[in-house]
Amino acid sequence: MPPNATAARLRTGFAAIRAELEIVAEHPPDAEREAEARRAAPTAPVPGVDLVGADARTDRRDLELVTLDPAGSTDLDQAFALHRDGDGFVLHYAIADVAAHVVPGGAIDRVAHARGQTLYAPDGREGLHPPALAEDAGSLLAGRERLAVLWTLTVDGRGELAGTDVERAVVRSTAQLDYAGAQVALDTGDAHEQLALLREAGALLQAAQRRRGAIELPEPAQELVPDGADGWTLRWEPRHPIEAANAQLSLLCGHAAATLMLGGGTGLLRTLPPAPPEAHTRLRAAAHALRIAWPVTQPLSDLMPTLDGTNPAHLAFLDECRSLLRGADYTPFDGASPALHEHAAMGLAYAHVTAPLRRARRPLRRRVRARGPPRGARADLGARRALRHPRRDARGRPPRREPAPRMHRPQRSGPARAPRGGTVPGRGGRRRRPRRRRPYRRAADPRAMYR
Repeated sequence: MPPNATAARLRTGFAAIRAELEIVAEHPPDAEREAEARRAAPTAPVPGVDLVGADARTDRRDLELVTLDPAGSTDLDQAFALHRDGDGFVLHYAIADVAAHVVPGGAIDRVAHARGQTLYAPDGREGLHPPALAEDAGSLLAGRERLAVLWTLTVDGRGELAGTDVERAVVRSTAQLDYAGAQVALDTGDAHEQLALLREAGALLQAAQRRRGAIELPEPAQELVPDGADGWTLRWEPRHPIEAANAQLSLLCGHAAATLMLGGGTGLLRTLPPAPPEAHTRLRAAAHALRIAWPVTQPLSDLMPTLDGTNPAHLAFLDECRSLLRGADYTPFDGASPALHEHAAMGLAYAHVTAPLRRARRPLRRRVRARGPPRGARADLGARRALRHPRRDARGRPPRREPAPRMHRPQRSGPARAPRGGTVPGRGGRRRRPRRRRPYRRAADPRAMYR
């Protein structure tokens, strides 16, 4: 098929996916007007927005914050500044204060709740918020004063969280860095001071992560990019080490937020139950079949750093590792901590708080610490579970399964037959030899599927 015909088929397919998911690219005019008003005055208070700590917002423009994102990104919702503290470090982590720009029940708020998150496609993206907000007024662009929620996190020499402070502030980023350029600068010894500190802090946090038995899949990203000839090319993007270090800062902030929620008795956690034993058994068989050396005494968290994301056998093993990560969900609570309050893949409590420009958390967006979950938060989350899992009810429980009817073999006519291993009446007590069962075919060597 000619390249132009293939490109046309891809564009038709992208359009069909958007139509099936009812994705609308443009934002309503009233939402655009609200966003343009914020672009004109990005740090001014918004009438009708009442947030905890907004009246005492601090001026932290003295912090030398930097952003680190994929090249060309404009929706920058995280910035960091690190400095050493003994054998540990202190992290200043600024997150775009999107709630300060959005009027509850306003046009932007309604659209964000309807969309849920930013959706990406090879030929474009459909943003959660209008571009005037997501890429300007709310984005932590270099050299611009912006509203942020500033976390100050202290980490000890073992990579464990030792102190947490959070406040609303006015900040100003000093540099916009990208992953590829940052990695090259580190490899050549010409990196920004914050990048050198990030590499050290990331190594410390990753060591603590391995001690907890956390699982981090070193998989490369696949991206469909325009090739300049009216088509697209599938490209593999290896994950840079500095990208993994940057992800550790986000995980640390999410853990700090979850700790505050559990201490305050209200919040919205991201949870994952532990994998069943049979999943680990299957994973061991897959490693043996793929000729991956995995000693019995070695934890999976120590094996992960040794895997190569470009090796086909290792990629097959990493795909099998996803069986350990099933069952992730959001868990709201008000009062006692939920029975399941940790994320098994991280080995600690975690909450999503670091991507407000791209993901909306509807049940608990505002006033979590002051008022607790808004009325109907659990019912709203239950309805979303039911939509995501149609076979479950609003409380997330699977439907009761009725036992299948048992099939009985009809009685045979003819001479009497002894039960298996029993005796035949009238034949002198002669025992019938039990029939040997054949093994179930799917219970054969599990390595066969990988050959």
